[in-house]
Amino acid sequence: QVFRGKNCTYVVEHFHIVYNFHWFYISPSSKLVDTKTNDQYVKRYTEHFHSNNYVWIHGMEGKVIRLIVVFPPLPKNVTAVIFTDPPCSISFAFHAANTER
Repeated sequence: QVFRGKNCTYVVEHFHIVYNFHWFYISPSSKLVDTKTNDQYVKRYTEHFHSNNYVWIHGMEGKVIRLIVVFPPLPKNVTAVIFTDPPCSISFAFHAANTER
């Protein structure tokens, strides 16, 4: 999910934890890419976690972890973005709703 705030854009990600013991990598290079213009918006930070860091998840099997990744504010004309994280080979497409958090 993408939420627009006055001073930033939030991407909320939910990850289902499959194993009781699990490493989770917080990448420093996440970006939002405008699907029309290819303009890129680089991640500012991830709430409650340090970037470029592995997090040890213990005792969370079958539960969900929510990450909130913070980006610069998106211009109003941006309607769809792709969340990309190059080192992790992850990408997701989002409709950039005008919802404020």
